[in-house]
Amino acid sequence: PVDTGQLRLSIQPVQGNELRWVIVIGNDDGSINGTPSNRYAAFTNFARSLKNGRSNPNYHWANNAIKKWARENGIQIALDAGDDEDE
Repeated sequence: PVDTGQLRLSIQPVQGNELRWVIVIGNDDGSINGTPSNRYAAFTNFARSLKNGRSNPNYHWANNAIKKWARENGIQIALDAGDDEDE
């Protein structure tokens, strides 16, 4: 999802070691649109549908981007998402 760029500016890849990466998406800053990017990132990634009942076109956007990056770099991964749609 790209509108204001708030999420793009908040993504921080951190390599814990050669076998483990932590990717932080979002922060508590809500200055661009009033919603902290960490809450927006979780909602757009995990919600199957939007508040208006339509299907979420961005469902699992973060998961898909990480998987694509891993494939392009020849890396086998297992995702452990920190949030889910119930939070």
